[in-house]
Formats: sequence, C-alpha cells, structure tokens
Amino acid sequence: MEKNKFLISLVLIVLLPYVNSTTSGHKTIKHFVLVHGACHGAWSWYKIVALIRSSGHNVTSLDLGASGINNKQVLEIPHLFDYFSPLMEFMASLPAHEKVILVGHSFGGLAISNAMERFPDKISVAVFVTALMPGSTLNVTTLLTKLQSFNGNVSQLDNHVTYDNGPTNPPTTFIFGPKYLARNVYQLSPIQDLALATTLVRPLYLYSVEDFAKGIVVSSNKYRTVRRVFIVAVEDKTLPKGFQHWMIENNPPDEVKKISGSDHMAMMSKPLKLFTLLLRIALKPKWPNANKHFVLVHGACHGAWSWYKIVALMRSSGHNVTAIDLGASGINPKQVLEIPHLSDYLSPLTELMASLPAHEKVVLVGHSYSGLAITKAMESFPEKISVAIFLAALMPGPTLNTTTLYTKELLLFGQI
Repeated sequence: MEKNKFLISLVLIVLLPYVNSTTSGHKTIKHFVLVHGACHGAWSWYKIVALIRSSGHNVTSLDLGASGINNKQVLEIPHLFDYFSPLMEFMASLPAHEKVILVGHSFGGLAISNAMERFPDKISVAVFVTALMPGSTLNVTTLLTKLQSFNGNVSQLDNHVTYDNGPTNPPTTFIFGPKYLARNVYQLSPIQDLALATTLVRPLYLYSVEDFAKGIVVSSNKYRTVRRVFIVAVEDKTLPKGFQHWMIENNPPDEVKKISGSDHMAMMSKPLKLFTLLLRIALKPKWPNANKHFVLVHGACHGAWSWYKIVALMRSSGHNVTAIDLGASGINPKQVLEIPHLSDYLSPLTELMASLPAHEKVVLVGHSYSGLAITKAMESFPEKISVAIFLAALMPGPTLNTTTLYTKELLLFGQI
C-alpha cells in the first residue's frame, strides 16, 4: 500500500509541471504560506511543499520561534509574540497587493489566527488543518481548557516537561516523546516520517494563560473578515474529532472539509488528499461578499435578549446583526404606561429603519407578535428590506387585515 502511495506521489510530481505547461489559458499563480504545529517545523510540510511547487504555485513554509532551523532557543522566547514573530515579520514584508493562502496545522492555528487579526487584507483564505481555531465568539482560554478536557495532562506517556524556574513553579517547556508520537500523532503515517519527527522535534515553551489571553485577541472587524476553511482529520488522536467538531460548532468557519483515514499529521499520512483540498480551496472562484444585515424583532413581553443564541451564530458566521428592543421591552427605558399607542411601541424599529443608509437592504425577522412590527416596516420602508421573515408570527396582508387577524388570535386563545 505504501509503495503504491509513493509511486502515485512520484507520478504526480513528474507530470504536474508538464500538465501545467501545456494547459491552455491564463494560469493564476497562488502563494501558499504553511505554518507548522507544536514542536515541529517547516520540515513537516516537505511533501506538500513538493506537490505545490510541482503544480506551479509559490509556497513558503516557515519555522516559528525556536522551531525547525530557527536560531532561537526555547528559553529565549518566553512570550507568545516571540514564538509568532517569524510569521508576523513575513506577513509584514509582503507587498500591499499580495494575498496569500494561509495554512495552519495544529498549534499553528493560533499563529494564523493572530495573523488574520493583524493582516486581514493580505490573506485570501485561511485554512485550519486539524488546528486550534479561536474566534470572536470562542476565546483562546476557553479553547485550551476544552482541549485539556479531551487530552488530559501534557506529560502523557514519554512526553517530557522541564521546570527551568524551579520545581515549585509551573513547567516551562514541553516536547513530544517517541512513544507518544508513534501512538497518538503519527499512528497512520509512514514509519519514515515518524523517524524523521523523532529526530527533528524541538521543545515548545509552555506559555501562561495570561500570555495566551493577551497574545490572541481576535475581532469581528478584522479576523472575521477573512474566509476560513477547516479541514477535519478523522482519525486524529491529538486533536480528537469530537474536539474538532466542538470548535466548528462554536466558531463556524465558511467551509468544512474532511480527510478520512488521516492521523494528526495529515500532510504525512494523506499528503495527496490534503494537497488536492488545498489546491481546490485556493483555486475556487473568489467568494462574493455575502455579508448580510439581519434585524431581529422580538415577540410580546420579550426583548432583544430572546435572540441571544441566533445573534451569536450570525456574528460567528460573519454577518451583521441587530436585535432591537421595542417600546417598554427588554432594556428600553420606557415604561409600559408611557407607550399608550402602537406607534410608540413600534418606534424603535421605525427609527432604526429610517437611520439605515439609502443603499442598504436588511433581512427583517419578526417573531410572534412582532409580525405586526415588521409588517409596518415593510409598508414604510420597502426599499430597505431584501426579505421579511415571519417566524411563527402574526402576518397581516392586503387580503387579511389586522383586525380580522387579531380577532382570530383572541378566539384561539379563548379571550372572547
């Protein structure tokens, strides 16, 4: 089986340059930037680098601080920004017009998240290959705490930690042991790649929770403007599939792909599959700017708070959302006896719609009683609404007046 995989890889590497040179039409050259995981280095991408270069694209595989052949030693990078600095310096050096495909593996997901926040205009798409993926709705502290609940103590099997600040202080560095690598990281990869890893892995500094919290802060107006793709490694034992799906559910990316039969080192165990996915992601036509503005209107006796789950999901998906409080509802300062007319109750929505720019169209969503509110807005501001959604809501219309509708509702409730 491994011999067949090797032969297929060899054929691809030999044939791809020929195919590219003879394919008619203009070829768009992409630039892939590959970021390794904990204790690893640029070397871990060697199969993917060869395939990308043979396909005619540009590729840069970086060593983060004290990793690979980076000349820093682990105790010389006691802060997270020291570890990330090679990637940040590289991103800063790119021409203003250039956009890269930024790919992070494992712990490298934190590095590319930091780059997405700092250089959103230089990234066409960010790809998380079974990688840590914080977001504006999923902070890194919560992410790491959840990971620990899946993985337990870092010193499993023959993993090794050091206490350079003394035995009474927290550990300072960590490195994978050969047995742990074989059993949990490279269990489906060729034995040659496992042997390579046991020779080349280097210690990782164990940064404090405070350092993570300060070093990785992502926002909706920068990080979230970059399109994200997450690639699930189905047989991963380092970041188990359940944990990967938990991240996806709590910080939804734009696309999710998966590689069956892949261990944590997808670039080693399934290089052709990973390469194919990366190429498809890179060559996919540019996503249109599909960001929408949702305006959410609550039902009777409720408020904007009733939409909190929907607000979080919409924001995490990159859309704008406004959940409003109608008169004397939620945290609206009016008291109920101060709004004796329906127009008073509806005024917060009316004012919001009037304040929208002339060119903006919103998705207007009304629940329950607020079907009446959004119906009024549809009549007053039709040019500012792309679609109106009645969620189990009262829905009057030209052939069903409000009086008839309201009378029917009262009959159903047994009030008259």
